Amino acid sequence: MAYLKTGLCPRTACKFLHPKGEEVARAREEQEEVARARREETEEQKRERQVGREDKGQRAKVFADWLVSVWGLARLERGLVLDIAGGRGDLAFELARRGLDCATVDPRPPKLKRWQAKFRKKHPEVKVPEHYQDYFSEDFLSSRAIPSSSVSLVVGLHPDEATEPLVSAALALGIDFCVIPCCVFSASFPSRRMEDGSGVSSYQHFCK
Repeated sequence: MAYLKTGLCPRTACKFLHPKGEEVARAREEQEEVARARREETEEQKRERQVGREDKGQRAKVFADWLVSVWGLARLERGLVLDIAGGRGDLAFELARRGLDCATVDPRPPKLKRWQAKFRKKHPEVKVPEHYQDYFSEDFLSSRAIPSSSVSLVVGLHPDEATEPLVSAALALGIDFCVIPCCVFSASFPSRRMEDGSGVSSYQHFCK
């Protein structure tokens, strides 16, 4: 870092690479690009970088286990578990492995990980979640002719901008819901306010 800025290295017999001439300029550009990407990354991207992909990959399993422990399989089996903004379907996959009827709502197409595809091939009896490639809104259920009485739980694991529609729809329809919020998007939602009138600018504010 110091060498790229000043062109001088304070160490003797330094083991690190010291580019020369055009290589220095190119290395500086690459470093500036990394710094710019860090400044522009979302909270979710920052968390993924800090925590790591391996740990992140376990969150769907942990959340699915927690949902089953709180609501119980018997109750969840009575209807559909609706996963809002569920990405490629990791959470729905984990819930289906536990014998539940699930559906994911996300504008991105579903895509199984390699180990998930192998698991499904080895266990063809496991239920396959429905995937609605669409954005979620309060009128989603009616537009898809899904009776609210057939939905046992609405969930969201880091649903980003879909957090408010998820909670609003569940409250309006009287459906149990559980959401783990993530990105605050304070600039996109300037109307969010705390009880004292201050803006919502942190994860702690958002949860409160």
